[in-house]
Amino acid sequence: MAAAVLVPVVLTGGDGDGSAGEAAPDGGVSAAVPTETRSARPPDRDMQAITVALRQLDPCKLLDVQGARSRGAPNAATIATGPHACMMVVHPDYSPADENVSVRVGALSDHFSRYSMAPIELNGARAYLYQQGGSARGHCRVDIPVSFTRAIVFEHETYDKRDVCPALRRYAGAAVAKLGSPDSLTIDRDTRPFSQWDGCSFLSQVLGQEADMYTFQPHHADGVADPFSGCATTDKSGKAEATTPELDVRYKEAPEPSGQAAQIAGKTVYLEQLGPLCEATWNNGPSGVRNKWFATTLFTITTGDCDVAARLAEQAISLAGGKPSHADAQPQRPLLYGPDENDTGSLGACVDFRVTGGNADCEPYQEVPVPEAPDQILKAAGVNRHVQCAVFKEAVQGVFGTAFKPVTWGEHCYFVEPEHVLTIQVNVDPRNVPNDYGNRPDLYLDRQVTDIAGKPAVTYWTKRREHFDIYLSPSGDLSQRGNLHIGIETKRGRGREADLPEVTPEQAQQASEVMAHVVQKHFS
Repeated sequence: MAAAVLVPVVLTGGDGDGSAGEAAPDGGVSAAVPTETRSARPPDRDMQAITVALRQLDPCKLLDVQGARSRGAPNAATIATGPHACMMVVHPDYSPADENVSVRVGALSDHFSRYSMAPIELNGARAYLYQQGGSARGHCRVDIPVSFTRAIVFEHETYDKRDVCPALRRYAGAAVAKLGSPDSLTIDRDTRPFSQWDGCSFLSQVLGQEADMYTFQPHHADGVADPFSGCATTDKSGKAEATTPELDVRYKEAPEPSGQAAQIAGKTVYLEQLGPLCEATWNNGPSGVRNKWFATTLFTITTGDCDVAARLAEQAISLAGGKPSHADAQPQRPLLYGPDENDTGSLGACVDFRVTGGNADCEPYQEVPVPEAPDQILKAAGVNRHVQCAVFKEAVQGVFGTAFKPVTWGEHCYFVEPEHVLTIQVNVDPRNVPNDYGNRPDLYLDRQVTDIAGKPAVTYWTKRREHFDIYLSPSGDLSQRGNLHIGIETKRGRGREADLPEVTPEQAQQASEVMAHVVQKHFS
């Protein structure tokens, strides 16, 4: 089934070869089945306006220090951890093992990440919450979206197992109240080095004409303290991302020398080859933060070649004191989304669908008629993928519930629900042979040939039992082309870190009931 998720041109999942011949000829069904249309996607907010608005914010002003002091932390203080990142600590003499509440302005946050988070409302604004856990810590995250791909991110981390989400909701809610008047939260650029920049505008200007080779987004690697002040790139030609330029800017203690020292543009730059990558690192000057752990402004540029890294470091050192070309552009107003606004660009039920590679092809179900004759149904499914949803809709919603809404993606129909605990894939496939599926014991378990509503079918589970499939022959012969398929796949749900559950025997039985209903109504 993984192949079906990743490659839209494959009609059905499993381990069938998907190449058993061309689709059956139309046979006249196209006159009865309307042509599928694609809905226009809503545009995202203007990214320049978003970038300008985020650069203007002082992240430390978003942290409710007075609230923390009133709730039993009289020495609570803020410490800037980067030009666009800050944290609140119980005492200004912070050390890395101490509890903290952090905020990162302009972090990458899109539909893919929000899918796993629980949608919440904070003081009239849309937000998302995710609780992580472990043997030795409590950890909670709240994303407050400002575009389809950017957010203001709050995190609260402790080194015990307390539930810190209620406290973080309070802090994020207090920030939302302040963000109703973002002009009162402007940053003092004279005391916050590099705050006039965001990392991607900066790296683009450092690269000059070479910038046209890349796409840019905030740095999103693990451990990045200030993603908006950094930047990751992707080569438009498909070159390996590992060697494309990256920028990391943060406030940090002065690093120990590592690599080869070089004097570049008045700075000591350390160049270090790390496998296929070369890092150029330098102290660009004091950060203005009194805490020793964040006392310097540390720059790191990573690329595939040390000569290139040195050249880019020279450009960066010369440019860092300047300002972006669009520094005075109009900022986005209002900055936050209302609780019912579309903050991902997803259409309808596609907001509850997520696939590796992106949701761009996802389309909410378009109601279509189902032909009466079984052979015409199979042919119609090859003309319009929504026919597959129409064939299964009544049965799926009758058995699993009306919370499941149909969408199409690739050549499939999916039924999705807002809690993200189960996804149902269905297919009406005129091409592939049902007996070709589930034949790989290295991938699948308990393959059986059974009878459903008088028709032969193949059933099997994936090795981890998080996926159960049925492929049925509507013709009554498993070796002939054409199949009806239902696959049910468990998800982790929203808002909390969890292990992937197994499909239960009851859910597998429900899938069989759906198939029986479909056969009895359309293929008997």
